[in-house]
Amino acid sequence: MRNYIIKLLFVFSMIFSSCSKDNSVVEPIDTGTTVAKIAVFSDPHYFDPSLGTDVDVFQDNVEYSKKMFAESEEILLSIINEIKKENVNIVLVTGDLTKDGELISHQKFAEHLKDLENSGAKVYVIPGNHDINNPNAVSYSASGATPTENISPTQFSEIYSEYGYQEALYRDQNSLSYVAQPTDDIWIIGMDACRYDNNIAKGYPETAGRFKPETYEWIKSKIKEGVSKHKTLIGMLHHGLTEHFAKESEFFRPYVVEDFTTIRYAFASLGLKVIFTGHFHAQDIVEFQSGSNFIYDIETGSSVTWPVPYRIIELTSNNFLKITSDFISQINYDTDNLSFQEYAKNYLMNGMPNLIKTHLINDYSLSEDNADLVAPLMTDAIIAHYAGDENPSTETQNDIQQLQNTNDPTMQKIAAGLSLIWLDLIPRDNNLTIDLNNKK
Repeated sequence: MRNYIIKLLFVFSMIFSSCSKDNSVVEPIDTGTTVAKIAVFSDPHYFDPSLGTDVDVFQDNVEYSKKMFAESEEILLSIINEIKKENVNIVLVTGDLTKDGELISHQKFAEHLKDLENSGAKVYVIPGNHDINNPNAVSYSASGATPTENISPTQFSEIYSEYGYQEALYRDQNSLSYVAQPTDDIWIIGMDACRYDNNIAKGYPETAGRFKPETYEWIKSKIKEGVSKHKTLIGMLHHGLTEHFAKESEFFRPYVVEDFTTIRYAFASLGLKVIFTGHFHAQDIVEFQSGSNFIYDIETGSSVTWPVPYRIIELTSNNFLKITSDFISQINYDTDNLSFQEYAKNYLMNGMPNLIKTHLINDYSLSEDNADLVAPLMTDAIIAHYAGDENPSTETQNDIQQLQNTNDPTMQKIAAGLSLIWLDLIPRDNNLTIDLNNKK
């Protein structure tokens, strides 16, 4: 146990020596008055029920998924209703709007967003890796799965013309990135790092994210321009701008944008201080700091994965972000006499171990016996990361130590990875106030 504690302290020291101090506000402070109220939800993976959610082949297809596709419409309706109660000015949806980019799912999702705009909010979306040129777009019937129409980048901007693209101040010619101005003082910079151009030829949607060189330069120029015009800049990006736990890019490479170390430094240096992301389905906030420059990556979990979160953010006159996380507690759907939160967590715990086991066997060449041993530990770690504010139990620490004590280098590497997932990077992940003023 003593050796484990020494190793744990060493990992802590590595993490916190590479991170900035926690700039979230704990003590009472004059944050000023609210100038904008923003709602954020991510990865709704909407699947229109007309595509066949009530047939056996669909149920078989999603049995071991972590995403509640059949429930996605009712979850979306609940999120919209809850957000409408908050009287927000701005709504951000950070990608993976649909299950697999089905045309009808996009069309219906856009119709639902209209309800938010009719309530007085301005809604902005960006694409995720599932949304465009997705060859996996199918419908289901008793006879099986049938390919259904997906959409192109042009169709995406047309379907969501009212949600960022039509009113954009600027549009990037090489991607679906744009700049919108919901108020005189705020710029929304929607960033598209999705790699959908070759999806059809490859036969699958690319999970990883990468900015085209021209798009990267365009985004930097818009950050610079916005700062020069004294705008409050709010970024949106589906992929993570930085790691949300140490070595995430090693263990889960497709979930952090390619060349993130260069990009986060550039964005922070130019003056972008906050970006909302999704993709990994986790409630997690991290801060990258270099000298007096910093940027917060505020990741929001998926609407179709426990804990089914959304965020409410107040931007204040003194340049603070007051962040509150809320979680859907009820939907109009049969949840097997369980509360919706219990139902959603059970769904995740049923689907996650099989996904992780497949990942361990295919990507780490583990034997089936070793994968069976590790999968429950990794499931617990990922579910804790999804919820945010991770805090491992003594039993969990002991189980990880047992893996570390094996003579198998792969198992030792996995044990190290589990420790890093559990060691939550600062600041807190769900409810906090962030000071966006310049540091000295």
